[in-house]
Amino acid sequence: MKKYGLAMVLGITALIFALSFSASAQLSTADELAALLDDLSGVLGELVNNGFTIEHFELDSLGLQGTYPVEYRFAAGYEYIIVGIGGPAISDLDLYLYDSEGNQLAHDLEYGRFPTLLFDVEEEGTLHIFFRNFRLANGYSDMFPYYFSFVIAAR
Repeated sequence: MKKYGLAMVLGITALIFALSFSASAQLSTADELAALLDDLSGVLGELVNNGFTIEHFELDSLGLQGTYPVEYRFAAGYEYIIVGIGGPAISDLDLYLYDSEGNQLAHDLEYGRFPTLLFDVEEEGTLHIFFRNFRLANGYSDMFPYYFSFVIAAR
């Protein structure tokens, strides 16, 4: 019985040790997600305070040099803003806007986590938006995707 008791204690110890690593990884992921949600909340509030109506927002993850495509139908006669929000791991998120024929209309390639495009829509139509995770913050592995979000608003 003592032989199995020691094996069980060692097994439980190993399980607790493994769970402590996954719990700390989840806490890190939870902290990253909480920071992104806090940034998203701030952007949404700022847009609403400036007269914009929030039409769409998403939250997803993106690996280093990864691209996230979005098709969106824009209504004529409105001023639109697209704001990307890189999570804490993403130090440089880029934003591109293309028409339905593949012509680039605008981009924000400035270094930073919050690329933004502000433009007027004269004709209703579908435009193509691309987000690209260009650079990670120090200490983050390029082997994993990290959280980001974006908002499309009009006024």
